[in-house]
Amino acid sequence: MSKKLKLTNLSETEMKKIVKDFIKINKEICYKCNMKFLCDRCYVHFAKDGRLRVNKLYCEMNKRSIKRMLERFVTLKEGRLI
Repeated sequence: MSKKLKLTNLSETEMKKIVKDFIKINKEICYKCNMKFLCDRCYVHFAKDGRLRVNKLYCEMNKRSIKRMLERFVTLKEGRLI
């Protein structure tokens, strides 16, 4: 069973570590992504095995979802439905 990231009763040091790890993920992975301004990037999606890690499955699913929404928007705009 996967160990969950404990988010209750955290010490200041533990909170700083979570924030530092999340910022690192954002700088190393999200910064390069062309969907970065449309993505919600919540830390919850990166919590795994008691720490924050890149969740490639979440990223790929989110990219596909954003692309589909943009395609629908453009289709509706072109058809003057919105």
